Amino acid sequence: MGRISSNIYAVLLGCLLLPLLCFLFLRLSSDHYTHRDSWKFQQSYIHPPDSFKSTTMVVDDSRGQLVRTSLIQRLVGTDARKELSENGVSCVTGPRSIMCVTTSSVRITMSGNRPVVYLSGGQKFAVDAKNFSSTMKIKPYPLIHDVQAMRNTAEVIIVSRYNNSNTLPVCDVTHDVPALVFSTGGYAGNFFHDINDVIIPLFLTVSYFESRIRLLVSDYKPYWVKKYGPILSHASAHDVVVDNKVHCFPEAVVGVKYHDKLMCNSSELPGGIDTLDFKRFLQESFSLQNSHVSSTCTTPPNLLLVSRRHTRVLLNEEQVIKAAKKVGFHVKVASPEQMNNVAVASKLVNSCNVLMGVHGAGLTNMVFLPDEAVLFQIVPLGLDELGDEYYGRGPAQRLRLKYLEYQSPAKESSLYGKYPKDHPVLTDPTSVNRRGYTATRPLYIDGQNVTVDITNLRKMLLQAMGFFVKSAGTV
Repeated sequence: MGRISSNIYAVLLGCLLLPLLCFLFLRLSSDHYTHRDSWKFQQSYIHPPDSFKSTTMVVDDSRGQLVRTSLIQRLVGTDARKELSENGVSCVTGPRSIMCVTTSSVRITMSGNRPVVYLSGGQKFAVDAKNFSSTMKIKPYPLIHDVQAMRNTAEVIIVSRYNNSNTLPVCDVTHDVPALVFSTGGYAGNFFHDINDVIIPLFLTVSYFESRIRLLVSDYKPYWVKKYGPILSHASAHDVVVDNKVHCFPEAVVGVKYHDKLMCNSSELPGGIDTLDFKRFLQESFSLQNSHVSSTCTTPPNLLLVSRRHTRVLLNEEQVIKAAKKVGFHVKVASPEQMNNVAVASKLVNSCNVLMGVHGAGLTNMVFLPDEAVLFQIVPLGLDELGDEYYGRGPAQRLRLKYLEYQSPAKESSLYGKYPKDHPVLTDPTSVNRRGYTATRPLYIDGQNVTVDITNLRKMLLQAMGFFVKSAGTV
């Protein structure tokens, strides 16, 4: 009898728990879906809206300050958090970037084309357990081991007043949100580097602040800020600081997080942010309509060919266009001028099923493609490794894209007529590339154009079409 009663209780308990488990499963599934549809979902989920009583964080609001402090702390590791707690400031050098963070007040002025940051809350730079430094100089641009990038990046000076030896400038403007100082030096101006070196790191650094942060630009370039205005406006609810006034902030971050090429790694600090989140952020920034290729609703499918004018030019571009049309694509050709306007280019790329082009910065526009669209890269002689690293299958998969690659052999390169047929430049590009970028660039990056074999290319165009029709052979 007791055993029967136990069984009855077990059944009743199971009946009660099952709806709860189903509810939790559906809630988690729904949350994951929403996270993919909205960049800010994850941030608002971890820090619910009631963590902020208004869209403005008030400096003297202790709860608001506590939240801001926690957001800054999550940018750095355990040791740096300890130093931050003890000294009010911590600088962390990673494998690719350097960042200084402070949870106390700062005053920032512009000296020429770079900010000077005064630590006004008693912060001090620890050299060791007993000694402190009055200044710190950093270059807030990733690729800290790239000599040329660092030559093009100005130092930002951070001044500590721990021993009262440095005079503080008087505040002209007082803000109630933290400051972020980043740089548009380095290789900024090249679209790949704009996205990879500046915008992705900026996104990684500001994401959890939910636009409640103010941006200051070292190596300020007016055209750059204008060009990427929609992105900067989505990253921060406030105008970029560009004047020569003294701006005072409750906390500050100098420098940005950098994970790897065209990558947001969810397992690296600040944690929980991946490349798809960045893609959604861009879609929201430019109000792009197509999150999935099925929503482009185009018949025939659109193929966008990125045209090049100076290096790695597709010499038989017209034949390629005809071949793509014969396969069944509606072909659009994007000129360098069109692609230079990011607002126009983003919408053009977002309306396409296939983005195609020779290896180069123009393929970085894949960040605007809808999910399950195709990235089709033509890889010239000697650029296999760079093609794979920058625009290959890995980056494509992180952006939820399909990937096709046409590897152009030596005979299709304009170098073929300039060297003997058995020359290492043609027969062993790997040995040439081992000599470094200074050997690779003049030959394979700047020194060749491409004439593709239309018959071979057509086979891959049919494969691309096969993603969008039941049988490519019927086209």
